[in-house]
Amino acid sequence: MVVLSVVASLAYALNVNPFALSFNLSFVYLPTAVLILGPLIARARRKSRESV
Repeated sequence: MVVLSVVASLAYALNVNPFALSFNLSFVYLPTAVLILGPLIARARRKSRESV
């Protein structure tokens, strides 16, 4: 997913993106953000529960 996000960002920056921005947001960037931020948030919640 991260690789797909990088490719989509590069295509958008080079102005050769065949898809609409809404498609990229919903099917590329949002799932990538969830995959990256999900474990970080879970780890932070786990640490906060352990410190109580």
